[in-house]
Amino acid sequence: MSMQPEIKKAEVLSGISFIAKNAVECKVNIKEEETLEEICAQGRVSINYIDCQNGEVRYGGKVVFSISYGVNELKKAEVGVEFSYKTQVEGVMEGDYATADCWLENVKLSVVNGLPTVTGAVVLKGRVEKGVEFDYIRQCDDICVKKEDVENSLLCGVEKKTFNIEEEFDTQIVIGEVLSHVETVKVLSVLSGIGAVAVSGEIELGMLVLPVDGTPTYHKQVIPFRHEHEIQKVMPDLISISTASLSDANLKIVVDKNKEKSTVFLSADINLLTRLYENKNLSYITDAYSLSKELSFEKSTKKACQVFSQRYIEEKFEQGGISKSFENSRLIAPLFAKIEQIDIKTENGEVEISGVLEVLILMQSESGYTKQSSNLPFTIKDKTDCDKVCLSSYSVTDLSASLDGGGITVSYKISVLLEERCEKPFTYVYKIEEVKDKEINLSAISVCIPSANDTLWELSKALGVSEDEILKLNPNLTFPLTGDERVVVYRELK
Repeated sequence: MSMQPEIKKAEVLSGISFIAKNAVECKVNIKEEETLEEICAQGRVSINYIDCQNGEVRYGGKVVFSISYGVNELKKAEVGVEFSYKTQVEGVMEGDYATADCWLENVKLSVVNGLPTVTGAVVLKGRVEKGVEFDYIRQCDDICVKKEDVENSLLCGVEKKTFNIEEEFDTQIVIGEVLSHVETVKVLSVLSGIGAVAVSGEIELGMLVLPVDGTPTYHKQVIPFRHEHEIQKVMPDLISISTASLSDANLKIVVDKNKEKSTVFLSADINLLTRLYENKNLSYITDAYSLSKELSFEKSTKKACQVFSQRYIEEKFEQGGISKSFENSRLIAPLFAKIEQIDIKTENGEVEISGVLEVLILMQSESGYTKQSSNLPFTIKDKTDCDKVCLSSYSVTDLSASLDGGGITVSYKISVLLEERCEKPFTYVYKIEEVKDKEINLSAISVCIPSANDTLWELSKALGVSEDEILKLNPNLTFPLTGDERVVVYRELK
């Protein structure tokens, strides 16, 4: 009888990483000489779409710049610009799924061609996830095969949603106007149900406010949110990975001077991206033998990726003695903080996240307002059971500053959303051919003296008997073998 291999087609999850950087700029409606009095220039970027084409990734969104300037009097300006870019990514095909994190670098206010202009660089760091198909032999008649199983995750859907959060809260200080505000969105948990995914998280709102009379003060407000959106294909056994970003936000301040308080109204649009993964068992042939024929194999190796979960961690830091040059100055508030650099590595069951935080602090002296900028290193360590941990998103929250003996002490939290995965290489057979006849010399009783650490499969090949039959005839065998055993099989010769 000739062999009848059963050829199957499977796919494994494969990722293509990419990074792109593009410049953006906006004209600002301020006087040219006031560009020399910049206190703070920052921005927020949101991605509206990411599309994969053959050999490239196209993406677009919006940047909102916020500029604080002035010496004796603080002023503000805010401008926005929409952008659309593309970047070459080898191996990307139309219909692939791309996910990305986006931020702004090198934001500054200057004069370009005689006009005050704020410039920056949009940085997109992303990953294209796609199923790579391959053929393999799942079963082959008339020969004895060795089969193994591997768990493999498949991306079975990507859902994009936008939802709105509205909140109002009172402050006890009469507010003239908001000089600047920074919103940070973080995801705390993602739960899959039947036909829906529930995402819980927080928005942290930081506001530097200008009273009618007096010194600017800094206020923080943490706004929790929970959004449940329907996805028909979602079931509890699917793994959901979600990231959230702020696409737009508006503040409205209503001042009641008689009661000396203000009511702040926040309206924020949040973009939510959810990826759905399904873990499937992949059964494949790694080896085979025949009693009558010599066999030749063609093999290949793939990596099976198993996605486990998304996990939120955070750690609080306090770093003092940043500067000793402000003994005669008054600390007003931290204007903003952003992560300039972040790296992650996994080793020996531990994940380590390290990076550099840039923090900008507003000071006031007799000569007016000044700023203090510092770069602060940080490290977060945590345990993990996975051999690969990715950063889904990260943010800086709970920022505050204080004067300590002429120096500045800054406290903050680094909030990180981790995605845990395992990648296991596996070798499979995709072609088997019969080469030549074997010389058959079978006895009614065969005795095998194995080598130390021989496997059950190696005994099966040596004796020409199935693994189950060997265990049935030699129930006292224990593995790993020592080399002192005698393995006996009995055959019914025809």
